Amino acid sequence: MLIEFCVSNFRSIKDEQCFSMVAGSGKELLDSNTFDPGIPGVPRLVRASLLCGPNASGKSNFVRAMSFVASFVAESAAESKPGDSISVDPFLLDVDTANKPSSFDVSFVCDKVRYQYGFELDSERVLAEWLYAAPEGRTQCWFERDAQNVDEEWYFGPNLRGRKQVIKDSTRENALFLSTGAQLNNTQLSKVWGWFDDTLRPLSHPNVLSSLYSTYFCEDEEGREQVTKIMRDAGLGIDGIVVERSNWGKIEFPEHTPEEVRKQLLSELPDQRVEAFFTHKRTGDDKPVQFRLDDESAGTQRIFALAGPWLDVLNKGFVLVLDELDSSLHPFLAERLVKYFLSKNTNSNNAQLIFTAHNPYLLNTGLLRRDQVWFVAKPRQSTQLMPHTDFHPRKNEDRMRNYLGGRYGALPFLVSGSDV
Repeated sequence: MLIEFCVSNFRSIKDEQCFSMVAGSGKELLDSNTFDPGIPGVPRLVRASLLCGPNASGKSNFVRAMSFVASFVAESAAESKPGDSISVDPFLLDVDTANKPSSFDVSFVCDKVRYQYGFELDSERVLAEWLYAAPEGRTQCWFERDAQNVDEEWYFGPNLRGRKQVIKDSTRENALFLSTGAQLNNTQLSKVWGWFDDTLRPLSHPNVLSSLYSTYFCEDEEGREQVTKIMRDAGLGIDGIVVERSNWGKIEFPEHTPEEVRKQLLSELPDQRVEAFFTHKRTGDDKPVQFRLDDESAGTQRIFALAGPWLDVLNKGFVLVLDELDSSLHPFLAERLVKYFLSKNTNSNNAQLIFTAHNPYLLNTGLLRRDQVWFVAKPRQSTQLMPHTDFHPRKNEDRMRNYLGGRYGALPFLVSGSDV
């Protein structure tokens, strides 16, 4: 469960921006759209949140920030080498921030314990790192790392067990202590590391990879039935899904592809090709006709790419962060997908969805509470996140009309004087 995510000096985000999944005091849609984690010190949380704003406002950079945290925690100890640079992008449109560290801080629940974990870094090294745990609601400092000066300063709390000095000595300056501890099989750190590696699921753009994920998901009979139901409910005319495995035929590469690149790509291929086919009933005799994914519409391809990750997150109670949910989708379909997270029947494990969208239709469907909507704008060249509740909205106000009328900001500023 995600509680809060804060980020500063990352891409278009200059000043610290904090996003929260904590439910407000409103009583509307309380049972369907919020849940009580039942953990001391953890407030009621919402199941889904929408970030709405114009192009180039920073919505995608917010998703990228979460993706960077998840990947850096997962890979910094295992994938990087001494001296490797860190691929973090600070805010470049201000001389004061271009060479300053980026900062990330996450509050979340893992195995019924609340944690707060974060770090600061630049392109060369990790400058600070911290982890706090609150079992039974009582906060404990597990470790703090400060590398702002030449000599790193460390503090280890008594509640962090294991070979702390060994982990410290093994932690490179361009890697995280948390990641190194998990690599060295520290039980407590491995559990926290696992939340970032597995439970937090940022998905910038569903594509070929996520379509392949959905294909593998459909190899299991139960998974195939779940994906088929989503496709049928979307009214796409699909009657069923068939997954077939076959041997790879001759693979054609571009003419000037280096031999070592060819060998590398071939070595990374799975043993067999796995492909999904979609059956449609033929008018006149109801005979099933199969189509490849490439033969389906862009919307069908989009829903299929989403279906596997969507169901996996719902089944396991994970956190899905998705950019541009409404891309290639009718607003009704986007609304239907969000509803999977807002129903106790389909979301019994309290999975959470954070998504960005452009279409203001989702603001006015009665789908979301006031505390589930955030507006994203870019005043003075830097991204700003604004919760809808900051505007003191009435319970049943016309949010779409007010948004398009400029009451909440977060609208595109079009250049005047154009001939168009």
